[in-house]
Amino acid sequence: IVISGASDSGLSGTLTLSTCSNVCILTDYPFRLDLSKTDTTPRFDYDFAQALGQVPITSGLVDEITAGYGNGEVQILAQRSAGWKQPELFFDTLEDADLGKPVIAISGEKLVVRVPASDGWGDRAPDLRGKNLTLVISDGGAAQEATVKLGDSVSLPNTVTAYWQWILMALAGG
Repeated sequence: IVISGASDSGLSGTLTLSTCSNVCILTDYPFRLDLSKTDTTPRFDYDFAQALGQVPITSGLVDEITAGYGNGEVQILAQRSAGWKQPELFFDTLEDADLGKPVIAISGEKLVVRVPASDGWGDRAPDLRGKNLTLVISDGGAAQEATVKLGDSVSLPNTVTAYWQWILMALAGG
């Protein structure tokens, strides 16, 4: 996005998007937002409040989080004194690495996550230690964004994994 004009009453610019198959084609979409209009309806106010409630917070959901890298996987350990119900994780991209589907287990107040990492070609990712990983953890209608520096492998607590989950992981890994 290139902003060409900004004031209290409006914002204008050009949004450039690419469409790729064998060749990428860039398309420009000029826009202008009128910020001077303040008339809202009760429905708009409700929808806006609902949308704002979905924005991840920066603290308050997770008490402590650590992350490490080893043996071709990112390990994450998150502590929450209120416990976990149905946690989900979403990751930002890491340079030179693709992250797979996280395998999540709960051990008391601890969330144990293992995420396979590859180089994008199916081989093991380069050493990711020292890189920052930005992620969002959500649970029970709340979400928190966090950035953690990947260190050495994290000592994860033993969790019980069902036999069918091991079979599924083996089949997915080839």
